[in-house]
Amino acid sequence: MEKWLLAALNYRLHPVISLDAIHLLLPYVDLPDGCGPREQKRRLFEQYVENISVAQLLVYPLLKYSQAILAVSAVVCGAHLISGRSGAGTGGGKGTPPETMRAHESLDAKLSKRLGVNVQETRACRREMLRYINLESLVEHMQPALEASKAEADPTVPEDEKRLERDKRLREKTALHLAKQARHAGMTSPRS
Repeated sequence: MEKWLLAALNYRLHPVISLDAIHLLLPYVDLPDGCGPREQKRRLFEQYVENISVAQLLVYPLLKYSQAILAVSAVVCGAHLISGRSGAGTGGGKGTPPETMRAHESLDAKLSKRLGVNVQETRACRREMLRYINLESLVEHMQPALEASKAEADPTVPEDEKRLERDKRLREKTALHLAKQARHAGMTSPRS
């Protein structure tokens, strides 16, 4: 039967990763009020969770956890960040969740129950994840993109100023890229 099923699918299989489970969990997360416009807050929350999920894939010790446990841990950490409770103690070698993350224990229990995983395992995963992933650095890494999206969403800024700002950022990125290429070309050219 397994051969017939695979033949019917033309052997086109897609492995289940934590991002698949994350998109199942996102509708069950209620975001706190007072963090900006609801749609923008939801988009920011999804970006946090996706970046945490990608960072999890790069940490070898976390691969022992199931994709469902990794997904719950990423969503709970994303909820922690979107609540504005990021700061010192959000990973980067400590391995212990910050005190403010305990506010999200009920969310952890709800999502764990939804996916049928053990809450204790998700907490253990989160502790280990915080040992290797610094959530604050993820936030800082996303900051330029967030500021750009806020500027585009701000109706008080005239459209011409938005366009000029986008063009300026594009020129700066292009100049950095060209300088990097020139340095690389100078290093790889044959020496006489």
